Amino acid sequence: MNQAEKERLARVGKTFNAKKYIKEEIEAIKKQVGDKKVLLALSGGVDSSVCAALLYK
Repeated sequence: MNQAEKERLARVGKTFNAKKYIKEEIEAIKKQVGDKKVLLALSGGVDSSVCAALLYK
């Protein structure tokens, strides 16, 4: 699989920056949650594990 196919499959471009994306998502979560608490059901799958990691940060 070449780079263009990987980007198309992942739906990200060459300028995608994972560290920046994570930082922006954490800021968005903090803005939405504020000083409230969050209850997360963790299944052990990728989606809920990533969500748990973002909430932890």
